[in-house]
Amino acid sequence: MAADEFPDMPTSLEGVSISLGDSEELSAKLLLGMINKTSFAVSKDDTRPVLNGVLWRIDSEGMEMVATDGSRLACYRRSLDLQVQSDQEAGVIVPPQALTQIGKLLSGHDGAVEVTLGETQLLLNTGTTHLLSRLIEGPYVDYGQVIPKENDKNLRVDIDRLLPTVRRVSILSSSYTRQVRLKLDGSSIELSAASPEIGGEAREQIPASFDGEEMEIGYNAQFLMEILRKMDTQTVRFELNNNVTAALLKPDQVEEGEDYFCLLMPLRPTG
Repeated sequence: MAADEFPDMPTSLEGVSISLGDSEELSAKLLLGMINKTSFAVSKDDTRPVLNGVLWRIDSEGMEMVATDGSRLACYRRSLDLQVQSDQEAGVIVPPQALTQIGKLLSGHDGAVEVTLGETQLLLNTGTTHLLSRLIEGPYVDYGQVIPKENDKNLRVDIDRLLPTVRRVSILSSSYTRQVRLKLDGSSIELSAASPEIGGEAREQIPASFDGEEMEIGYNAQFLMEILRKMDTQTVRFELNNNVTAALLKPDQVEEGEDYFCLLMPLRPTG
């Protein structure tokens, strides 16, 4: 292709625009954090294209990013005064490949950045680089319906204890389900896994605080570890109802105006 036949790169786009770097609250670092804490939960199932991206919403009260694959969900919302009118609010589905490139451009970038969310495209302008990406078309799932409202039992555990224990125990989990069982009581968690393929079993106990009755629940170890790695606090809080409904995992401490949680569906007992 001759150089003069190459498509022109637009430098502007109609849509909702925000400027990163205008204040300490609204910065490239914030956007990087939102991408990092949500994009890992994007679905890889091509039969549901809308789940193959991250929902990015901008309204007068702030920004929100959501990703889910049906077994887990990550949601990060930051309250901000964006001075966006109600008729200018935007909700778009961004491919994870575009978010990865945005992350690379913003990493270590100290200057101003302008982002525009259009109807079918997203445009990022760092001043020296423009990034244009198509958006995934279609309405996003109504994720609010799957967020449990009656999880009144709280489990608190040190992430530095739980994460390596899940990793060790999961070595002997089923290669198909990757299931690790958590047996909860008031002061501890007993983690266990069994591998029908090799006939092995692992079991380990760590201290924790649980304010409900004894319960045993199973999770996909890989999904659980990915979520734990996104929590920036020493302690993670599981909000639970029973062993067949989704758990909400939240950092025990968050900054003012920040709301971050992950939803994780339990697995049926095996064996």
